[in-house]
Amino acid sequence: LYASTDAGKTWQFRGAVADGTAQLPVWEPNLQILDDGSLVTYYSSEAHKIDGYNQLLCHKVSKDQGATWGPEVYDVAFPGGVERPGMAIVTRLPDRRYVMSYESVEGPVPNQVYLKYSRDGLNWGDPAERGTPIQAQGGEYPANCPVVSWFPLAGPQGVLIVSARGAAGGGDAAGRSLYWNANNGEGPWWEMAAPV
Repeated sequence: LYASTDAGKTWQFRGAVADGTAQLPVWEPNLQILDDGSLVTYYSSEAHKIDGYNQLLCHKVSKDQGATWGPEVYDVAFPGGVERPGMAIVTRLPDRRYVMSYESVEGPVPNQVYLKYSRDGLNWGDPAERGTPIQAQGGEYPANCPVVSWFPLAGPQGVLIVSARGAAGGGDAAGRSLYWNANNGEGPWWEMAAPV
């Protein structure tokens, strides 16, 4: 982890989150600051293949702005050595919960995107529970490299929007669409053309 105190003009090494190798890499970090000021990084890890996980999603917490990190905690982990949950992105909802989007490569529905929820940003439930799949009523769903964002539009719940590299189930395979939901990710989703 590197940090800047001058709006990104210069950067200094702050601390190491996790060690990976060419054979057992770690990927795709995403940072959040919790209400108590703790810094959390969510990331993908291949470091647990010996335990039967092809790849899993986990997090670590820092109480000193990233200089040191606590123990690794599994957030999404499917045993069996095949599935590869990845690309965790976390954002805050208006009800103060956190929502995580991730891709499930080699899952039961190839590359489908799922959501998991947490009250505190740290406890995401059973790591073997997939969460909620994102799928429009016509069967379309985002696939690979998802990013979840919340926008204060269309009422008090706002709008949750998920973008992805592509789609399947009849969705735009080139990734030129967005998926949206106006109920914090619960209930129906709709596919719409991306503005750019």
